[in-house]
Amino acid sequence: MNDAMLSHPEDLKLSGMVKNFDIRNEEAIKSNLSYIEFFELLLRNEVLSRWNNGNIKRI
Repeated sequence: MNDAMLSHPEDLKLSGMVKNFDIRNEEAIKSNLSYIEFFELLLRNEVLSRWNNGNIKRI
């Protein structure tokens, strides 16, 4: 992901999406995922990242 693309998710506080973008992009290419399926993967990663971070903060 280039710098311009990174700034938008970071501005929106979507760090989980930024962290996993390259990995998920490669998976999407290899699996011939649609744009919607790819976006769903990114969103799922963001939700899991926030859930994990919340649990870490509570410990």
